[in-house]
Amino acid sequence: MNQLMKTKLKIYNYQSDDVSNGYRTHRRCHEGQMFKIRVPRSRESNFYPVLLRMLKNQEVEV
Repeated sequence: MNQLMKTKLKIYNYQSDDVSNGYRTHRRCHEGQMFKIRVPRSRESNFYPVLLRMLKNQEVEV
């Protein structure tokens, strides 16, 4: 998951002329398991991986 988000960030940075600015940590619970995910962030803070959106939507449905 982390590698997927890193790749998506590179694409996002290229398309939006933004730069990476470290990571933030997210914890997500899915089917009784806790996941700790390092989410890359962009300098302008507009990068939000689709993966996080999908996990968030699944939490709401449960």
